[in-house]
Amino acid sequence: MKKALHIFLILVTIFFITLISVFLLIRTGLLSSYEDSPALKEFFLIENSLSSTGFFVLISIFLLFAILSVFLIIKINLFYVHLSSFFSYIGKACRTIWKDVKDPCALLILLPPLISSVYFAIVLPISYDEALTYVDFTNNPILYCISSYPYPNNHVFHSVITHITKHLPFFDILFKLRISSIIVSLSTWIIAYSFVKRFYSAKVALFSVAIASMLFMSVYYSYMSRGYALVTLFFVISLYASYNIIKYGSRNKDWVIFSISNILGFYTMPSFLYPFLTLNLLILIYNYKNIKQQILFNLFITFATLLCYMPIILHQGFGVLSITPGDRLGVLSLFPLFFRNTFNEIFGLYLPLTLLIIVVSFVIALVKRNKDILVLWMLFGAAPVILLAIHSVIPFPRTFIYYGFIVMFLIGITLSAYIEKVPKLVLTIVLLVLQVGLFFNFKNSIVEYESFNIDFHDVSEKYIEEGKTFYILSGLNIESHKFEMMLRGYNYSKSKYDRIFIDFEDFRLVDTDTLKGNYDYIVIDKPWDRTVERKPVYSNKTLNVYTFN
Repeated sequence: MKKALHIFLILVTIFFITLISVFLLIRTGLLSSYEDSPALKEFFLIENSLSSTGFFVLISIFLLFAILSVFLIIKINLFYVHLSSFFSYIGKACRTIWKDVKDPCALLILLPPLISSVYFAIVLPISYDEALTYVDFTNNPILYCISSYPYPNNHVFHSVITHITKHLPFFDILFKLRISSIIVSLSTWIIAYSFVKRFYSAKVALFSVAIASMLFMSVYYSYMSRGYALVTLFFVISLYASYNIIKYGSRNKDWVIFSISNILGFYTMPSFLYPFLTLNLLILIYNYKNIKQQILFNLFITFATLLCYMPIILHQGFGVLSITPGDRLGVLSLFPLFFRNTFNEIFGLYLPLTLLIIVVSFVIALVKRNKDILVLWMLFGAAPVILLAIHSVIPFPRTFIYYGFIVMFLIGITLSAYIEKVPKLVLTIVLLVLQVGLFFNFKNSIVEYESFNIDFHDVSEKYIEEGKTFYILSGLNIESHKFEMMLRGYNYSKSKYDRIFIDFEDFRLVDTDTLKGNYDYIVIDKPWDRTVERKPVYSNKTLNVYTFN
């Protein structure tokens, strides 16, 4: 094992020295063309996009990693001892988690979320965000993927994973994109079950995980090829590590796990800042005597996260990763609407019923006066409000997807005295019935939630054929069309695309009567279509299809 590690570190050193050499040769002009070696094209593109300062920073980072690798080679004996100890701890943790979920009742309540994610991954068509992920990032070289952040749709770590899964055999492109979310989601609920069982009880774990895993947004992102399943996974791991830090004396190995999960959470999306700050406050409340250790590990998390995003920062600047704060009073005035939408999307249930269950559970926690449970209710309840008010932004409701688990966890530990009175088998059967009900709730709701994606897929099924060309006028369906063409192995380069919100001065007055071109079909978003003379050959709820003939 030590020999393999030694060889690996040597290869890493050679890799970074090679990168430095290639970029220096390009910068000095000694390597002036990539025509004889197409593999170098990305290096030329990156080098040409960098300013002198950016180039210096990039080379300095590569040199730093090369020096670090050499240092680890020299200190291989000491490094190996610490590394083997950490991996031994990880192995023990994995065995503990597996031991927990080998319980037949646990396996039963994990089946519905797994079946749901696989089923919907197969039957539901590509969504706009997934199509954009594939067309703009997965289908481009990985160097572009890790160095470009034109909009928040690039959940970088997830995009990197799709660069691996796209090479899987047997499956079609869409399932290859989605398979990582299925695996990540299942892993989340396995770890969540172990966490709640270890710190509370098996019955509370059954209750919390069974329901949280089948909430609307949990199911939605359990198959959707986006980074939100990763966010939930890294939050659960970080929460587990936080409890270990608090309970077991702030061990370095628990802080390392906390650090890794937060770095990867940040690398998935910058909005992981919210759970990061919330969990840090939780740790601080109970572990304030070790605040210096907490500061040091948080500095490490910050530094490592910046290194992960350095290709993007050098290429596009730091500003692309942040959201410009809005007017604070204006943001505060939007809070009621934002939190209503957030509750609706996360739970996917009748809102008054959702709020009633949460409020009753909180009142029970107040009545019982369990200090630790009240701290959790107060912390997790206030965190989104305070953090958004300070940040002065209104994000997407799905930013707080991990609150599906938090809320069910808080309800579970609050009602634990009542849950424990129910026989385990009876509890499992009741939870399975609830899970089936939540499955059909999702199935009925997703048709409306994904209506424009489903409608566009319907058009694709009817009209995309070999050799047919399209003029797509749309706000959101352009990438979906490109993906649908690629899915069938067709060339979309001869089709034309105009994004209504960008390519037309007044998108409210778009019509197809005046359009000229040699295309087989025009597909236009119905809400903006002002066509009078030309009659559609097909219409559905969101789209009209015309021919040029």
